[in-house]
Order: sequence, then C-alpha cells, then structure tokens
Amino acid sequence: MDKAFLQTELDGPWLECTDERLAHDDIEKLDCALLIRYFEEKKNQEYFRLHRPGQAEAEAFPTGTPEEDRQLYETVCAQADLVGFGRYRMAYGYHWSDWNTAVVPLRWRLRQASADAPLFLAADVLWFVPEQQGLVLTRECFTINIQMRSGALVVSKMRYPAKENHPHYIRHWHRGAWTDATTLEIPENISDLAVEALRISTRQWSGIYPSITWARHGKRAVLAFATHPFDWNITVFRSFLGDAPYKRLFPREQKDNFHPLCTYLGIHPTKSLRRAYAKNPYAVLWYLLLKGWEVEDLNLIQKFYDFDQDFVGIPFSELRWADGAVQIPEENSARVDVPALRHYLYWIRRNKNEHAMTSELYRLQQKGITQEQMDTLQQFAQYEERLPLPLRWRLLKHGLTREVHDLISEAVMDLQTGLRNVEIAYTPEEEALEYQIGAYEFRLVRQTRELLRIGGEMRNCVAGYRTKVLRKESIIMTARTEDGYAICIELDGRHRLLQAYGPLNHPLSGDALLACRTWVAQCGLPVAFGRLAPADLSAAEDWDVRPLHPELLDGVSPE
Repeated sequence: MDKAFLQTELDGPWLECTDERLAHDDIEKLDCALLIRYFEEKKNQEYFRLHRPGQAEAEAFPTGTPEEDRQLYETVCAQADLVGFGRYRMAYGYHWSDWNTAVVPLRWRLRQASADAPLFLAADVLWFVPEQQGLVLTRECFTINIQMRSGALVVSKMRYPAKENHPHYIRHWHRGAWTDATTLEIPENISDLAVEALRISTRQWSGIYPSITWARHGKRAVLAFATHPFDWNITVFRSFLGDAPYKRLFPREQKDNFHPLCTYLGIHPTKSLRRAYAKNPYAVLWYLLLKGWEVEDLNLIQKFYDFDQDFVGIPFSELRWADGAVQIPEENSARVDVPALRHYLYWIRRNKNEHAMTSELYRLQQKGITQEQMDTLQQFAQYEERLPLPLRWRLLKHGLTREVHDLISEAVMDLQTGLRNVEIAYTPEEEALEYQIGAYEFRLVRQTRELLRIGGEMRNCVAGYRTKVLRKESIIMTARTEDGYAICIELDGRHRLLQAYGPLNHPLSGDALLACRTWVAQCGLPVAFGRLAPADLSAAEDWDVRPLHPELLDGVSPE
C-alpha cells in the first residue's frame, strides 16, 4: 500500500491523489499555500486569506456564494501544489497575537511495503505560530510508525508553546508527541484504512484477524489498535486506572481484558455487562457509578450503557479510580456540583423509589444540566430541611423547572433575611474590575445583604450564593443604570466569567449585551459563557468607558 490523500476545498473530503509527484515528493520541494476562512468580528464580515511560506503579506478575498467560494478553491489549488484549509474566528480583527498555535494538514500519506512490514502514516502540515515579528509559517511532517509483530510504536514529536506564555509572544516551549500536542485529527477514511491494514498485519503474525465491535476513528483509534490489537476497548481505562495498574493488568497480546478489569474493580460481571462492554467500554463506568450511588436494579443501570461521552456533562476522561470507588473531580470542566446532584437524587429515592431516581438522572444525562438547574440543586442541598414542605413536594413532582427555581430562590431569600450582614473583602485585582461602561456601572457586591436586594429586584437566585461568595468560590457583580439593576454577573475564584443575565434570568440583548461584552474586553477576562465572548464593539466607541479605580490598573489589566 502506498497512498496519498489531498483536500480540494474547505471541509471537503480527503481524496486519494493519483498524481505521482504530488503524492510522493518531499514537502519542501512542493509549492504550498494556506487558505484560511475567518470571521472578523469588528467588521462583522468573513474573509479568505491566502498565506504562503516565506511570504510576508497575505492576499485577502471576500467570501461569496458556495459556487463562488468553490471557484476560489479551484483557483488556489491550480496555483499551488498543496493547499491547506482552515477556519478561524477573530475577536478583535486580524492580529497575529490573537492566533493560537495551529496545524493545518496539506497531505496525508499511508505506506506499507507488505502485510508484515511496518505501517507508516504521515501528515504533511503547515504549522503557524504567532511571534512578535508576525506569523511564522513552516512546513512540518508528523509521523506514526507501527510494527505490529514487535509492537514497536514511534510517534514523532514537535516543539510547541507552553500554556503559560505571554498572550502576545512565546517565551517557553515544550516538546511532545504531535498526537498530544495538537488537535490535528486523522480523517475518518484514512484512519479506517490504517486500522484495516493493522488488522491484516495482526493476522499475518498471530493468525487471528481481530474483530471490532466498538466503532472508533481518528488518531486515538490508530494508537489504540497499535497498543492493544485484540481489544482496543481497554485503552479507554488507561487514565482512569493509572499507568502502573493498566500496564500490569493488560499486556498487549492479552485477548480477554474484561475479566481482569472486573476483578481489579471488584465487579461480579453479568452477561449484559460483558455484551455492553463489547459495544461501549464506558458501560463499565456506568455500572460503577450507579452501583456507587447504591442503585441495585440492573435493569435500571442498563439504560445508561449506551452513553459513551460523559457523565452529566463531565467527560469520562476526567474520572479516576481510587480508594475502591470512582472519583469525580469537584472542579470539573462541566462545572457540575456532583455532591448537590447526588443529594437531590438520593432525596428522590427516599421520597419515591429507585426507578424515579434513575429516571431523573437519565433525563439530565440526555438533556444536560443548565446553570439554572445547577443553582436549584445547590440551593436545595444547602437549605432542604428549611424549605417549606409544599415547595419540596412541588420539586418532587415537577423536577428542576424554572418555576421551581424561582420559588426556591424566593424561599432562600426569606431564610437569608435573618442572617448577619457581612462585609465582603476584595483584592486590588478584583477592585480593578469595577468600570463605567456607557450608562452601565459595573460594581462588586460589597455586603451579603446586597445579595438579597439584587435577588429581590432581579427575581433571581443570587441570594443563595452567600456561602459561595464568603468562601471566595464566586464573585458576584452587577451592572446598574438609572433604572436599577440591569445585569447580574458571576465570576469564579480564578476570575473566569461564568454567567451574566438580566432580570428574571433573561439573556442579555441590545445595549446590556454590548456593555457587558465591552466590560469583558476592557478587563481581559477569560470567558466560559459563549454569549459573552467579545464581538463587534464598534457601537460602543462613543460611550464613556473608564475604570472606576484607575490607580489599581497598573500590572492588573492587559488593556
């Protein structure tokens, strides 16, 4: 096998190349180009920009109809030997400092001299990095070499910028395998060809043609088969178990990994779990999670065996096995308060039954947990015994609805009324977040009693954040106009923006949305809330935009 694959349009398929020169010549000998479709938010327009290695200036082209874009692709492909296609979004216009390190593939190659020979997979790429002097564009070749008979696996490494770099230039570099250091993914049709070649190689030296019962694609599929050809399902447990137990329990040639896995985890495997593992190995994690939450009915557990991405939004890759149980990190990427969720589900089981508990979990797993529902869970976990009985029964009957959220928020405000008022202390960096943006004054909450006032006026659940605020787990801010509170904002302890809503938890729009986006840009805040990502701010150019504490800004704000 000796194949090469090229792409001829943005988001197009990777097609086998029949031109001998383009398929086999060294990338340094070929004329390469990079065509990027990007959205420049300040102008609210999309452009194409054409880059070439060693060329300081880039050519710009407007986007058009699909047919016009296709003609541009054809023109560029006719002018260059190899073309890479990318898509990016610019928050503040076209500046090199806004670009992350990126790798764009130009050509994929697969080569294997015979069924028993090593498989060579290569990605010829253009790699661009923002430096002080501008965009540095270089040709690179990333490779994977696999010898199935010996088990040898060699992945080329690359030098890449460290995360702690200054946003405008690169100070520190790391070195690691390209499969880990980049988001570059092997196209599905190419990874499928590679895996099929590896299956044939495995049959050549072992006499066994491995079956595949769980569909996987991309670089993780190729690497998984190379390391465990007879059961690539087991590879998903490496990070979960840790390297040492994983390597000891699952040798490369081992064909039955399911039973050693169950023995190590203390599971008495059922036939249904064995079948489920073959189709989706994460079924084992669901079994452990639900057993750990004291669900006994296997029929109820089996409903979850098809979910193969996450646990209520928390990626399975974040889970770990320790102390004989599944450990779910408190600080997870989905920002799910797992103890609060468990408290709620256990309460449903106590007052109804196990079926009702798992049905509610199944619904949350399918639809995801919204921030409003998370607020309800946290308030309920903290104040359950003090909430009015009719309100608790309403939650039990209707679940995590908006109506229940509002009623619990009102009840929590009533409970907070009798608590001692506490002054909230802030660091200079936090004080510097206070701004005047047009008619909106962005202020920190200074006393816990203010949370009650905000919750009452805006009809939201911020009063229930008292404990989180005092623990510095959350920072609550508001934006006020002459008419009163207009925006309620939550930052986490690391000053990352988590949520921002108007009265009644309505999404921001109009001037309020523009003001909040401008404030985010002025403060240089990291955003975990999609609607607040900086966008076109030109409409605010004539606004009064100024910090309320300018003396604190030196060394604090990137602006």
